[in-house]
Amino acid sequence: MSTRLATRIGMSGLALLCTLAFAANVQADLPDVVFEITADAGPISVTIPIMSEWGDYDPATQTWTWSLSDSMNFEYEDGTILGTLSQFDVMIREDPEVNLNFAVQSGQSATHFHIASELLTFAPITNPTGTASAAMTISDQDGTGAQLVGAGPNGGAYLAQYNGWAGDPVNGPSGTTFHEGIQAINADPWLSADDSTNQDWTPISETVDSMSALISFDLSANDLASGTSHFEIVPEPAALSLLVVGALALLRRR
Repeated sequence: MSTRLATRIGMSGLALLCTLAFAANVQADLPDVVFEITADAGPISVTIPIMSEWGDYDPATQTWTWSLSDSMNFEYEDGTILGTLSQFDVMIREDPEVNLNFAVQSGQSATHFHIASELLTFAPITNPTGTASAAMTISDQDGTGAQLVGAGPNGGAYLAQYNGWAGDPVNGPSGTTFHEGIQAINADPWLSADDSTNQDWTPISETVDSMSALISFDLSANDLASGTSHFEIVPEPAALSLLVVGALALLRRR
């Protein structure tokens, strides 16, 4: 379980049997800090942590959810406002799956935003399949045009990795990249622009026991950026078929 807080501000029988067997096979380990959202402007930065204890867990659907109720400023100790977090909705499912909606605004200077999920760990899945997608929109607020530039390893604003933490702010991403996309978005004065990226269901030819996602970009001063993202990993179809066969065998023995 992660405890990193330095510099942080917080089923008919068969269906039921299949669900219980799957839950036992793939059990996520939710860390204490679920997301870390950092705003950097020049030499100063502020990080807002999203704590697992803040959210609600539904054992029936095996999902953890949390939504930001009021805007939060990235306020430095001297009172400087580096930016604002105006929306943040998270849903983590133990399948495993990570979903995010966010909206931020930069401060008086161009701002770097680093929105990182913590490492979500689970029982190893051999040769799973995965899918990842993201969509982002920027809006100019001061008549000078707006620009978002991705800051991932290959210049993407969205990064989905497995078997390692994508959001390490010190050492950089340490996992295997499943998908990276959205290099840059440019909006004309007083207008909005958007872009999206998608990796459809793709086999992963190795054993996977963790996943993480990172949204990382530079945003021009005073402007707005919002987006959604989805990252999901599931056992290969053959493994799911074996699970159902095993469940049927257990029912026959009852």
